Amino acid sequence: MNESVVQPDYPEQLLNKLSLPCNESAQRYPEKSIEHKKLQEAIHAVMEQCDKDIPIMIGCKEHRTEAIQTQQIPFNHERSITKYYHADEHLIQKAIDEAIKAQIEWDRIPFIDRCRIWETAAKLMGDKYRYLLNAATILGQAKTSYESEIDAAYSNKYQPTSEVPILNTWKNRGFNGFWAAITPFNFTSIAGNVAYAPTLAGNAVVWKPSDNAILSNWYVYNICREAGVPPGVVNFVPADPETFANVVTRSPELVGINFVGSSEAFKSLWKKVGANTDCYKNFPRMVGETGGKNYHFVCEDADADQVAHDTIAAAFSYSGQKCSACSRLYVPSSFWCVLKEKLCEIQKRLVVGAADCHHTSLSAVINGSAFDRIESYIKYAHEQPHLKIVCGGKCDKSHGYYITPTIIETTDPNDRLMVDEIFGPVLTVYQYEEKDFQTIIENIKWAVVGHQPFGGSKMSGTNDKAGGPYYPLRFVNPLVIKENLAPPKKV
Repeated sequence: MNESVVQPDYPEQLLNKLSLPCNESAQRYPEKSIEHKKLQEAIHAVMEQCDKDIPIMIGCKEHRTEAIQTQQIPFNHERSITKYYHADEHLIQKAIDEAIKAQIEWDRIPFIDRCRIWETAAKLMGDKYRYLLNAATILGQAKTSYESEIDAAYSNKYQPTSEVPILNTWKNRGFNGFWAAITPFNFTSIAGNVAYAPTLAGNAVVWKPSDNAILSNWYVYNICREAGVPPGVVNFVPADPETFANVVTRSPELVGINFVGSSEAFKSLWKKVGANTDCYKNFPRMVGETGGKNYHFVCEDADADQVAHDTIAAAFSYSGQKCSACSRLYVPSSFWCVLKEKLCEIQKRLVVGAADCHHTSLSAVINGSAFDRIESYIKYAHEQPHLKIVCGGKCDKSHGYYITPTIIETTDPNDRLMVDEIFGPVLTVYQYEEKDFQTIIENIKWAVVGHQPFGGSKMSGTNDKAGGPYYPLRFVNPLVIKENLAPPKKV
């Protein structure tokens, strides 16, 4: 190859110029430690600012509407931590227009410079704003100090990889248009990832955060602005879900939807996109992480102590409000008596209380509608002869949306408790006979969820494994240019 030809920098070469990604140690916040003191100070600081409102952000301009909303504290629902506004159709369209305009210039910024912005954002989240981000997650989403730590501040350092072409120039561009990002309440880090992952490739985003995570998501938005993300590249647009979905799926400029939420909501979005394909300038890409019904399948030779510990942790951390939470348990009938005793023993030691209390094991569920839905399943268990509540089952929303960790036995492997995604602290147990082992395995309805990176297949999502090396490629609009450096002299 001609040595005088300067080869362009490709993603892997560029990433060599950046610091290598590495996982930091999560803080445990032991009482009387400096970290615990700083976290408590941040919680007080957030509470002192609860009278401040959060505007809709389109470009660099603030907008407010008459559709005023408040974000309640799930474990003390008489108090709110912020006031915000739902965007109307006009403002959502305005955000789309702003994103389309900003994308053109953003896509021209070199990949290496965009990566450096995310390095800066990760450092800000892990250092300067660590305690404030955790405090907002504790108060707004009812996560304990450790749950908030491993979510909001600890898990934000990530860099993608890409293959290096040899003969062709490969450029990863953004799409001309906008991505719609629709994010959940249960992970601050996932909300930031879903909203900002498309921008790494040069895309612009209209972000609808969850009504139950407004404050923490607002902090993420402002941290990324401070890190260097230009106005308009990500637009912060809280809105009614149906209104938002209708406006973005009607836009000819829609290039994709990045979504985390329920399977039914994702299906609805997919139908709307399918109905509008004739109006689009691109075929929109659908990226979605949806519901799950995780399980533990126990064999006769399992360690009962280990099974009990791991099942309780998987079922009841963050009150079971994870698509990866263990909500069903298959156990040999000969093993159940011993395991039941150990599960109940650990369950009794769990402390249900305010998320900002150091000794709390799990706190309230996210809101009143979630409480009512989960309570309805527990009432159902009380009423059915083939179901038996082993422990827990208490529901109280007088002060916060509290539901005690609940373990239920069933004699029907296809009962709705074994099928429906409850998204709460409810674990249903089915005892199987050893002779039925193969039949039970074959009939389990399941979704595959990887440990890290994360993503579900079947009807649990498009399985793009967020956090992995291929996830960023979902947002790339590749351009391949072949250059003949020694063109033929004769035809």
